[in-house]
Amino acid sequence: MNTGHLSEIEDLLKVLNIEIDDSARISKGDITYFIFSSSNLEPEQEEILKDLEIDKIEDIYYSKKTYYDPNKILRTIKPVFSQLESNLWKNLINKIY
Repeated sequence: MNTGHLSEIEDLLKVLNIEIDDSARISKGDITYFIFSSSNLEPEQEEILKDLEIDKIEDIYYSKKTYYDPNKILRTIKPVFSQLESNLWKNLINKIY
């Protein structure tokens, strides 16, 4: 697989400001699972993980993908960050007035 234009899941989590408490890769045949735990996630971060098809069992997250297409990442996070930015501007404007 050409991974030149794909993002490693660890890099993606760093960009999303998600701290990994512990992680592992487990292979079963052709599938490699990336398993990690993370505490204190914001609801927006959990929603992004869900949209990126990263599943959750209690406090453990796992994905069959270890690489992600940057375009899919952008389509997933753009609405969330647009809403956060909009809320920040509204709060700032309210503080000014």
